[in-house]
Amino acid sequence: MPHMRNTILYSLIAVFLLSSCGFEEKRGAKEFYGNVLLLNDSLNRLTNDWHTELNRANQNKSYENLINFRLRLGQFLGRNRNYIANIPINERNERLLNAEIALLENQSNLVADVYPIFEQFSSLTPKPQLDSAISKLGYDLSNQRLGIDSIKKQLDDYAKKYSFKKKGRK
Repeated sequence: MPHMRNTILYSLIAVFLLSSCGFEEKRGAKEFYGNVLLLNDSLNRLTNDWHTELNRANQNKSYENLINFRLRLGQFLGRNRNYIANIPINERNERLLNAEIALLENQSNLVADVYPIFEQFSSLTPKPQLDSAISKLGYDLSNQRLGIDSIKKQLDDYAKKYSFKKKGRK
């Protein structure tokens, strides 16, 4: 019995020391960092996929495949907006979290309001109507890339604040 009490006591001391040294906070910060990095890489890929398919559709005048790319992107955004919204805000992640929320909201609005317009097009769609829809996209791809680049810079600062190595990326 005394051995068991000592084991429990040492375990409690170890847990206390690890939690008081910020180990758990640093682990949570690393997890947040990795999740945001993965989220943005995936968002970039899915948005690029939709634009690549739009370019293909504009060439062959067949727009029906766009719906699959939009739905995949929309589902991804829905899941990840929920994930981001449920992260507790603190002074170290507030700026980064707000930037991520804004980026996801902007992309969600485009996916919901602008992307579906193209799905109704066919080879009979007049060029002015197509041009009007393209103008509604604005600078979607470049704005999204700028947003992701800005968040990556903030992630670098976040990694420095918590003194951990950044994950490799392009």
